[in-house]
Amino acid sequence: MDFIPIDVPLDAAQALRDSEANFRTFFETIDDLIFVGDPEGHILYANPAVARKLGYSTEELLASTILDMHPRNVQDEATEILGAMVRRERDACPLPLATKSGGLLPVETRIWIGRWNGRDCIFGICKDLSAEREATQRFERLFRNNPALMALSGLDDKRFVDVNEAFLSTLGYTPAEVVGRSAMELDLFPHPEQHRQAARELAEQGRIQSFAIQVRHRDGSLLDGLFSGELIISQGKQYFLTVMHDITALKRAESELRRINAVMKHQTTVAHDLAAQAQAANAAKSEFLANMSHEIRTPMNAVLGMNGLLLDTALTTEQRRYAETVQSSGEALLALINDILDLSKIEAGQLTLEALDFELEPELENALEMVRVRAIQKGLALTCNIDADVPAALSGDPGRLRQVLVNLAGNAVKFTDRGGVAIRVSLQRSDNIGLVLHFSVRDTGIGISGEQHGRLFGQFSQVDASTTRRYGGTGLGLAISKQLAQLMGGEIGVISDAGRGSEFWFTARFGRSAVASQPTVAASGSPRPSLPNDFVGYVLVAEDNIVNQQVALAFLRKLGVRADAVGNGREAIAALQSTPYDLVLMDVQMPVMDGFDATRAIRSSRGPRSGVPIVAMTALAMEGDRERCLEAGMEDYISKPIAAAALVRVLERWLPR
Repeated sequence: MDFIPIDVPLDAAQALRDSEANFRTFFETIDDLIFVGDPEGHILYANPAVARKLGYSTEELLASTILDMHPRNVQDEATEILGAMVRRERDACPLPLATKSGGLLPVETRIWIGRWNGRDCIFGICKDLSAEREATQRFERLFRNNPALMALSGLDDKRFVDVNEAFLSTLGYTPAEVVGRSAMELDLFPHPEQHRQAARELAEQGRIQSFAIQVRHRDGSLLDGLFSGELIISQGKQYFLTVMHDITALKRAESELRRINAVMKHQTTVAHDLAAQAQAANAAKSEFLANMSHEIRTPMNAVLGMNGLLLDTALTTEQRRYAETVQSSGEALLALINDILDLSKIEAGQLTLEALDFELEPELENALEMVRVRAIQKGLALTCNIDADVPAALSGDPGRLRQVLVNLAGNAVKFTDRGGVAIRVSLQRSDNIGLVLHFSVRDTGIGISGEQHGRLFGQFSQVDASTTRRYGGTGLGLAISKQLAQLMGGEIGVISDAGRGSEFWFTARFGRSAVASQPTVAASGSPRPSLPNDFVGYVLVAEDNIVNQQVALAFLRKLGVRADAVGNGREAIAALQSTPYDLVLMDVQMPVMDGFDATRAIRSSRGPRSGVPIVAMTALAMEGDRERCLEAGMEDYISKPIAAAALVRVLERWLPR
């Protein structure tokens, strides 16, 4: 029951009761611990925060004194401090309170004298410091264990109050050498301007953030750092808290990276220069090979052409033997030229494969025909077997397949004196893309020792010098065969021992074809074809080489074709204006006007002969030469030396029979 003195007016008593009610409401909502006690210290009231944080019931609290809320070991000290506070000699009591469970609650207690329910009382408010202490402990752990350099210094004297372990270990100091001294006294900042700029930033913004600075180590060496700092308040005092991240290693890495980048930039420039030089050299080589091919093929066309015409005449046995020797030697020289050009195209990445429909068996027969005569001369058996599950019709490059087979079969016949050579084709695997065939060429020849296998597929490589002397050859055939097998999506290898024969094999990927093309005409080396002579038409030959003019005209006349010859492109244009030719065989490299310019001029004219078929007849045989001819307006392309069968195919396409 509230106690109201009898001499207090009723309105004043009601006001007092209202004031106490307001205080009670305030006390019950505040999170700090509120005690109300009589002058002897007995608890008259405790707000809900006391019961919640200390764990006592209301009954237990009302049966206790304020001193009972302190641990027993500090109650005497609490008595002295509370007395001093009553006498206004102290502001606060820092002693903790005891929880019912035996724990301690850190608080800061302040008291004042007042009235409660009309009685003189002692009011006590205990500020809960547990959250602040926990934050302090977290800060302490962060400060001590942080890998960055942390320091706490006084705001006025700038002397270090505390530094962490990273500060000491990184800069090489002990705590006694740092605490109580300033950064200026330790000469930590070698660049005063950096220090002054940091101070200006602190003054203007109240903090420093990621400021690049250098700090001096105890031994005099310099460290690079990112420096941050701000003002903090602890226990009522202001301090300057600084944090520095050591980026010395990062700076060195950046410097090294810049050096490496500079080196790489220089090396890249050098590499580009070398690549440009290599490209120029490769272009020069390609141009040289193209020119050499042209220069060699032009007289070769005359030699083989004239000799072919000679073989078609009535000759004595001795004369025919001589002419056939010239022909075989010329064809061997032409094969070597083709090998060198193929190798150059492969190295330059210019050799591409055709995608044609063809039948496998005729291609194998054509390949065998090219080595059959030599095999018969040596008394060797020459056989070919195709497994039953190998499709008859394929899609791919039959010419390159035949080239590899001829190389391997030709070598097998060359290095075999007794027995025979057997070719076998089997299906290695089939998938939704196509199929992979396995080709094997087995002989009973001299064989190859295991240590010599690695040299077989190198350029210009033979197993030993004696083999080269005895059997001849450049060693280009196997190197080109390896490259062609890889271009066809396969690989190549050999199984052989000295004296026990050899088995050369390769694989190649092909597509499936429902309809095959017409069988390919056998290449040079097969029996000479009989030439038809039922063509109708009038042909103009544009050729600057007199002998090649004679060869072309002789071939055409043997085929029953009327033909004239001119020496350059300008003469060809003039001839077309006066004569109704049905076909033009146009050389490309000619004086006065070459074949390209002449063809373009003919196509751009409005004359009646502007649409006459023009076939390039040229010694240019490099990658892209055929395309250049077609782009200039020519309909077809035939390379020198010109074989009779190739010329017949051109006439069949462009002249009536």
